[in-house]
Amino acid sequence: MENYHKDYVFLDGLWLKEEKLLEMARQAGSMAVAEHYLCAYLTNAVLNGNREAIKNVNDIRKVYHLEVIPFTDQDKDDGKPKDDTDDLARKKYRGMPDEKKVELMRASLKQLMELHRNLFVTRNHWCGIFLVLRDRLEAGIKKTDFADWAKKVTPSGWPEDQTIGESTLSNFSHYVEYDDRERVYYSMRNNPWAMLCGTFWEIVKMQILTND
Repeated sequence: MENYHKDYVFLDGLWLKEEKLLEMARQAGSMAVAEHYLCAYLTNAVLNGNREAIKNVNDIRKVYHLEVIPFTDQDKDDGKPKDDTDDLARKKYRGMPDEKKVELMRASLKQLMELHRNLFVTRNHWCGIFLVLRDRLEAGIKKTDFADWAKKVTPSGWPEDQTIGESTLSNFSHYVEYDDRERVYYSMRNNPWAMLCGTFWEIVKMQILTND
């Protein structure tokens, strides 16, 4: 099944060709429905290093009369400043009111559990969510404050045995090697939640950039 990940995307229990998934998004009727397909498509693209996928997403955004996500070919030098979607997402997030940030994160966690349930199966996986928040969006957040934040953004219906506790992040150092503890998650030499972090950030970024 490993080869499927290059051309097929796993969604709602089915393996779908990328072209089929994009067509479903195009025919969805609204961006709210199309996002369900596009998040799965983009996550799969990131896992396989397909940077060109953003162009297909932009084509579909045009169908729904939405602004495209800024994107510049890496190898093209036309004298214009190059856009970075990570930086753009951070900038847009920081301009949101707190209640909007909570809504966005709640929606992102819900999507994570719907599309990538296998990546979050124990309370300790909140450590990966903490790393994404700390290293991408909220540089000043402390582990001691994270439990309160997580409780605010936890979607309804979240599994009781995976709900964050006050001491959940106290296990952080048990899983992360000493030399990695001060590194951002995407620079760690051995990140135990690497797949979770990468997938969750792409979901969050998509939610931010499509939040009109």
